[in-house]
Amino acid sequence: MFRDDRGKRVYEAGELPAAPRGSRILVKPDEPDDQTVTGLKIPDVAKNRVATGVILSAGLAAHDQMHDHLDKVGDRVWWGLLAGVWQEWDHIVKPGKDASCGHNEPDCWSRHPCTRDRTNAFACKCGAIRWQEAILLMDVDDLQANEDLEERKRKLSIVPVNDPLPDGKTHYVYANVTEQGGN
Repeated sequence: MFRDDRGKRVYEAGELPAAPRGSRILVKPDEPDDQTVTGLKIPDVAKNRVATGVILSAGLAAHDQMHDHLDKVGDRVWWGLLAGVWQEWDHIVKPGKDASCGHNEPDCWSRHPCTRDRTNAFACKCGAIRWQEAILLMDVDDLQANEDLEERKRKLSIVPVNDPLPDGKTHYVYANVTEQGGN
């Protein structure tokens, strides 16, 4: 992490802007479609905001809940359209050729072409590329579905099974069918 010429934090490749706390998760949204199925280009103002993306990080309570539901950091998930709070993630996506460049000199960064939604791109004199893009901070309960979990369930034969509790109540847990003897 370093500060640019305006004092703003810029994160190196692989660094996240914050660690989510409690039941919160950080999600990187997918790009909206820029063409229709028939090939027509969709203008920026008409693009539908996506409600799918990849989990980047999770708080401790979120990790507990994700473990219970077999969700993992890195999974592609769906959420409700009004879920979460949008934050800016200013980070280096391509390192420069000059390792001694601090990237914080005045006029070091210039605009760089970028076609990504909600993203500004800048190029440093040393060749580094920096993106300012939107990420979403949301509660883990705002997740609606998990594409990668469905794939894991198909590959590993994981199914929900009724697991009786000592007090006579029941709850469902995921179990591997092959470990259950094919039941």
